[in-house]
Amino acid sequence: MIKKIKILILALILLLNFSKIDISYAQDKKNIGFLLSSEYYSYKSHLVGILNGLNKNNLIQFKTNRNLDDIDNSKELIKYIENMYVSKDLRISSDLFFYLDNKSDVYKLNQNIKNKNIDILIVAGTLAGKHSLKYKDTKRLVFSSSNAYTSNIVQGIEYSNVNNLWAHIDLDRFTRQIQIFHDIFKFENLGIVYEDTINGRSYADLYNIQDKCQKLNINLIEKTTFEPKPDSSKDYERYIKDLKKNYEYLSDNVDAFFLSANEIKEEDLADLLEIFYNKGIPVFSQVGGNEIYNTLFATSTDYEQIGSYGASIIADVLNNVNPKDINQEFQDIPKIIINLDIANKINYKPDIKLLLIADKIIHKK
Repeated sequence: MIKKIKILILALILLLNFSKIDISYAQDKKNIGFLLSSEYYSYKSHLVGILNGLNKNNLIQFKTNRNLDDIDNSKELIKYIENMYVSKDLRISSDLFFYLDNKSDVYKLNQNIKNKNIDILIVAGTLAGKHSLKYKDTKRLVFSSSNAYTSNIVQGIEYSNVNNLWAHIDLDRFTRQIQIFHDIFKFENLGIVYEDTINGRSYADLYNIQDKCQKLNINLIEKTTFEPKPDSSKDYERYIKDLKKNYEYLSDNVDAFFLSANEIKEEDLADLLEIFYNKGIPVFSQVGGNEIYNTLFATSTDYEQIGSYGASIIADVLNNVNPKDINQEFQDIPKIIINLDIANKINYKPDIKLLLIADKIIHKK
């Protein structure tokens, strides 16, 4: 009898110990992790494109017809999709979703990397891409960086030259914008404001823009600032004052303005850009997103196209191809967006040909 009780106790102990093991990471499927620099519309759009691409390429099968673009943010997107797909190859879990600007997330990510719970890490953003360099034994795919090569995420353009690392490269992404804007508006003096740091110049793709302007005989007039400190309302006020001062100077010296990557809140952006619109100066958005509602003209990434491309890269990795051996260069066809409300503000009448080729026309009023 005592022997039976001992056996029962031992069985209970073993059962309790095994119940602590996360068996979800012990299967043959490859675990996909996600690391984002922060919450940003472009990162979410890339994730939506990649998930749709995986679905179209039968690496996963959706159990939903919901438009994923309608989901509020990236984390909610992964939380939703983890219960809305089937796959024999991949496992998607919100437990493996992390923001770089969240210390708790970074700690959890480090633990999961250490425990080899992540087979492929999908990375979005320049800062996240640079951070991922420390995870040398994990396969990493970097999307939505301003310029992965000049940011020193990768050491080559065609191929990364870094083991287990691949990053999407499109060196002409922002210079194509300058070319398109100039073809349409024929400006001579272009203004730009950027953060005067290594990251700030990289986000703005400054050196390529300088080179393009020189080739087009455009006088690029530059002003600099420093982005606000995180969670500091006082420093954000300083940032807005700096921008206002820069914009006022530029509005007297340019005939077009290129709005580069920034930390401006939407409600402040509208007021700041009035400085240009009051003088009839068109503003072009570099990053698109919600900025299209306050700028005259923008081009937007075709996220479905990028997503299908990203899905093909994931398929290669699943077939045991080292990411460093996969070509990184890919150019999508930009979508042209024009805002007629802003056009009316500055008394600009778009040519009918421009309206016909535009992929999206904004006209609220």
